[in-house]
Amino acid sequence: MAALGLLPFDINLNPDPLAAPIWLRRIAVVYSNVIDRPDFSPSQLGRQIRACHTGTFWCEGHYRRTGDPAVQHICDVRGYVEWLGLGNDAQCAAWLHDTVEDSGQVSTPDIYRHFGHNIGRLVEAVTCVKLQSKQQTLERYIRQLVEGSMEDAQVGALKLSDTCANSRTIEGTNDTAWSAGWMQKAATTINHALAGPCREQVRLRLPAHFDRYEALLMDTVRNLRNEYVKVGDPDQLGFAAELIVRPR
Repeated sequence: MAALGLLPFDINLNPDPLAAPIWLRRIAVVYSNVIDRPDFSPSQLGRQIRACHTGTFWCEGHYRRTGDPAVQHICDVRGYVEWLGLGNDAQCAAWLHDTVEDSGQVSTPDIYRHFGHNIGRLVEAVTCVKLQSKQQTLERYIRQLVEGSMEDAQVGALKLSDTCANSRTIEGTNDTAWSAGWMQKAATTINHALAGPCREQVRLRLPAHFDRYEALLMDTVRNLRNEYVKVGDPDQLGFAAELIVRPR
């Protein structure tokens, strides 16, 4: 088991920022925004920088099925979480949300040990555990999201940020069978968790963030419907009428 503490914090960055990879430039922008946050205490700032290093270290050089770099994806998710108005713990969890699933070397207890209970709980709640069948895996995952949101309403917001980020890049793959399957799973997750119990928990417990949650939810549904046209009838995704957003 690799220790999270043993990370290359002395990464040698290219002195010419324009020559750096686009994902590295994006992280530099995020760093500058984080460092300028007056509402972050030194310990909060340090925790987010460590979360950023950890998340990017374990996905550096990896590409997703959607075609975008894995580093770009976690940057996008963290950006949505910040846009929703959520605090430092949720932003740290955004950097780390794929670490357990994708690294194969970092466990949930590692996240708890190095980042504390609140961040560990968020990461654990959105980490998918594979079972014998895809259907069992999806059903368990939806229950996990719903139960997690009952404990912390930020769970739904974190997962919605992840789903929205993926919905915006799904067109990057030419594998229509895979993309159709992913969109169907995403729609099921939205219908049974993100637009249901998770949404209700945000409304009740995070009312100041609810309007933006609704906007992100609608944007995600619109992205999925627009992309699903390429492989089938978007009405098959089963979104309730109130969630259907026609193309602008």
